[in-house]
Amino acid sequence: MDVDPGDHHSIFPDCNDPFLITHTESLEKQLQELILNEVTIDSKPNVFILERKGKILFSPFFKDIRNNNQGIYTMKIFDNLEAFRVRAYGLPLDPSKSTILLTDAIRNGGEFNKFLETGVSKRLIKVCGYLADKVTLERLTQEYPDTEFVFLTLVPGEDYRSYWTESAKLNCLFHSRMSPSDGEHPYVIQHITPSINISTLKEIIIESVEAFYSGPFTCKDDDNAREDYTGFTITLKEPDSFLSNAEFPVKHLYETPVWKLRFKFNTNESKLRIMALALPDYHPNRLQKLSMWLSRPCKSQFSQPICANLQGKVSQQGLNTHVCPFCIDTNIALFAIQCLMDEVLKNPKNRGYSWNVIDYEYG
Repeated sequence: MDVDPGDHHSIFPDCNDPFLITHTESLEKQLQELILNEVTIDSKPNVFILERKGKILFSPFFKDIRNNNQGIYTMKIFDNLEAFRVRAYGLPLDPSKSTILLTDAIRNGGEFNKFLETGVSKRLIKVCGYLADKVTLERLTQEYPDTEFVFLTLVPGEDYRSYWTESAKLNCLFHSRMSPSDGEHPYVIQHITPSINISTLKEIIIESVEAFYSGPFTCKDDDNAREDYTGFTITLKEPDSFLSNAEFPVKHLYETPVWKLRFKFNTNESKLRIMALALPDYHPNRLQKLSMWLSRPCKSQFSQPICANLQGKVSQQGLNTHVCPFCIDTNIALFAIQCLMDEVLKNPKNRGYSWNVIDYEYG
């Protein structure tokens, strides 16, 4: 195992600037006011939130929405599958109710249009968020006169510098949260009690990796843009042999050059995010003939059959008879997290510590 504290791969933007810190604190208050004034209204509409950035932005205010007896539903749209997934937080979805949509930003309106195409909302009364292109918002207001658009910051369409400056401010707020805003990779957030220091934590993690994986790997520190967070990445360089020995399903369909386990630790609150990146290289000739290789669908192969919960244009018939690459990607990553946690809980240095899951995303 190689340890390199000098790696300059950053999982955070530079958010220690006093101005950006002040702006982040102010934005939190503005977002709560937006929720209380525009979302928790007497008619109690359904509240849809676009993942992941929209969910990360508004998750601290879920309690305010629930307290108003409103249903919360996050939606993830999978462009490559022409599909989407909805998750309910609390009340079951009542399709007869009107809808409010929450999102982080609107630039050209593409994601907004994809939401409408899903057909989950029969009557969209309001769209709220932080940042919007003024020209795009004016166009959408004309196209959808029955929908109100409420955004905290408007930037002229031709002023790209201002738009990206505001986006950078928004990113600083994202990185003040534990949930990742990038990609569709599975993650779990653990609260470790009593508080643990980063040195002991890294020792436990590295020893746990060595316990389930005998091949070469590296551990590199990430740049930390916030003083209250630290991050590091472990790269497993030969995971294929481990997967074969572990008898992971459908191994003949792909090769896995590397695994990455990325860790983000909140030093003040003793919270650890573990995110796994497993990006297999598929054998095209095999994926094109899945029916020749597999007789069982994802739901019988994997513990987390992600595609079973998808809606939209995706062929459910195909997904119910074959294994799909999306489920393979996700379940390899989940397998990596599970192998790690099994060893963490057995590690002697972990005695006296309790790990409790406080948030997760499995695709």
